[in-house]
Amino acid sequence: VKRGETVAIIGESGGGKSMLLRHIMGLIKPDSGHIFINSTDITTLNDRKLDELRLQMGMLFQEAALFDSMDVFENVAFPLREHRTGSEDEIRLRVVEFLVKVGLEEAAHLYPEQLSGGMKKRVGLARALVMQPKIMLYDEPTSGLDLVMRDEINALINALNEAFNVAALIVTHDIESALAVGDKIALLEDGIIQAHGLAAEVAQYDHPMAKKIEEWLLIEQKRGH
Repeated sequence: VKRGETVAIIGESGGGKSMLLRHIMGLIKPDSGHIFINSTDITTLNDRKLDELRLQMGMLFQEAALFDSMDVFENVAFPLREHRTGSEDEIRLRVVEFLVKVGLEEAAHLYPEQLSGGMKKRVGLARALVMQPKIMLYDEPTSGLDLVMRDEINALINALNEAFNVAALIVTHDIESALAVGDKIALLEDGIIQAHGLAAEVAQYDHPMAKKIEEWLLIEQKRGH
């Protein structure tokens, strides 16, 4: 995945999508093979070097993974304080900046239990981006959202990925979301990438999800998109 590029990995539940992200984050070490990030094989790194590399990554978890005991502001500020990034005044300005970017500046004092599913995703996105990573990983970013909120989150992901020029990898079972955000599509099945490329290229592969892509492209073509 190149800088400035978004690749959406699609596949059925249990096909290995989330497991792939855990390997990329270094949370799990593979039994064999290699994982290269910026030409570095991360499977060879010790814990300290791996932690340094993780500072270049942002992660939006499937359920946002917010800290229940912290309000929105404190959740977004957490990585900045954890890594001692600037003074408290600088941290406050950075947090406000990113809450504005996700449209939640008025919700800074709220706690996760007071947020809708879409708001939680936005907070998670702000927290993932506040360290200004070069790489963004998204685990089912639109799961559990209604169609309107799904489209809003997809649009926000596109805007922020472009603004920060990140290399983005999104795993999802939602075909329409994959096509809305992905410059390229990868079809994962049983832990293996079966097809990879532009949507029209992946649509030619003999697989039910590829057929869904083909159907969606035909619908969009009839709409004149």
